[in-house]
Parts: sequence; structure tokens; C-alpha cells
Amino acid sequence: MSVRAQLSFKIKISGELYTFGENDDGQLGLGDREGRSRPTAVPRLGSVTRVGCGGQHTVALTESGEVWCFGGGSQGQLGLGSRLLTAPTPQLLSLGQLRGREVAAGHCHSAVVTEDHQLLTFGDSRHGKLCTGDEESNVFTPQPASEVRHLHIAMVVLGGCQTMVLVERRPVSPGRRSPQQLIANGLPPPSDDVHSSARQRRREREVS
Repeated sequence: MSVRAQLSFKIKISGELYTFGENDDGQLGLGDREGRSRPTAVPRLGSVTRVGCGGQHTVALTESGEVWCFGGGSQGQLGLGSRLLTAPTPQLLSLGQLRGREVAAGHCHSAVVTEDHQLLTFGDSRHGKLCTGDEESNVFTPQPASEVRHLHIAMVVLGGCQTMVLVERRPVSPGRRSPQQLIANGLPPPSDDVHSSARQRRREREVS
């Protein structure tokens, strides 16, 4: 499926976000649904450092680590819950105590990399692109991407129906091997699923 870019943006050195282009779902963040042919400043955001443009939505990261979303979110790509499916003005994403360091937007899904290198995803889960193990449900609030929880995520990039992450080496405490070292040695990464499966096999052998 091809994705046609319908929104453009630029960030001034001051961190002020300007948007222009199609605006049928409020993805310009200007409080209306009128398109713009000239760059127009988006209010309320503060100093912006990263922006992701999706099919009908936008995700913006500020210098303080806040994540703001606006536009259309019928499949959960705004991350604002199932009752708020469109937002023509920027809305603050609820991340609890977490702060963002990277954001990205796909056609109908979104992602946030937190300061502690976790990946959070939300939106359309088809094709497994949310990395949560669910490929059938729309996800309306940010959820940990459980399939990559053992990785130290530095950056995320989203396409129309795919997700890619750039991984850094995790700092290793003395006497403990990192997941990357375990994988390099042919061992599975540490995870609850691996440990649970091992315990289950032991129980099955004991019963037999």
C-alpha cells in the first residue's frame, strides 16, 4: 500500500513548529480543517525537537520530553483513548512518569521511544507492526512493544505497514551479560516468556 504525503512541516531553530498542506482531519494542528498553502505556526506546543507525519495525524515531541498528537485517530493512532478519535488542536499524550526521546508516525500507527529506551506503540496493529503480539485489535493508548522489550531502542521509523527500530548496545553492569551478548553467544534474550517456557517443560517432564 502506498502512502501519499499530505502534510508538510518545518521546525525553526527556536523550536516553533510550522505546518502546511491538507488538513481534512485537523492534522495541521491549527484548530480547524482548512488546508494551508503557506507555513503556519502551531500553538500550544512549546519547543519542538521531533515530528512524525502519518496519513491523517501528526505526533510531535518537545524539548521537555512531552508528546503531543493531533489529527484523525479512528484506529487509535492518536493514543488519546477510544473516546477521542479526532483532535484539530494538539493534545498531550499521557505517558505517566515517562518522557519521550523519539517519535514516529506511520499511516495509521504511532510510536514513542522513551528516555529509558522503551518502545511504546499505538494504533492499527495489523501485520504485527505494533510489536505487541496482537495483530487484530486497534490500540488506543500507548502500550509497551513487548516483542522488543529486551532491546535498548535508540530510534524508531514507521512506514505504511511496518516498523523499524535502531538498537544500541545496552550498558552492562559488572558480572552481567547484556541481551546482545547473550544473542551473540547463541542464547535467547532474557524474558519472562523464555523462563516460563522452561519451567513448563520441566513440569511436563516431571509429570511424565
